[in-house]
Amino acid sequence: MQRFKDRVVIVTGAGSGIGEATAHRFSREGANVVLAGDTLAKLQHVARELPDERTLVKLTDVSSFSFVSGVAMPVDGGLMASNGQPDMG
Repeated sequence: MQRFKDRVVIVTGAGSGIGEATAHRFSREGANVVLAGDTLAKLQHVARELPDERTLVKLTDVSSFSFVSGVAMPVDGGLMASNGQPDMG
């Protein structure tokens, strides 16, 4: 089932645990997945397990307000053009 085909999902804490499992599930459901977190090596490890064309790694501090502009805006300008419309609301 592809319930999230052509949707963009931002997963915080995607480098391990629940965040990693969530990223895998959304990807299996067809979503374009933004892996957000503060440990690049962990995010890259998860990204290698997901489709390159539908996965974006974003190193970020999710406790900071700049998270919104540092993650949400590249999704709009990057993945939207080739893989569908982001679902921000």
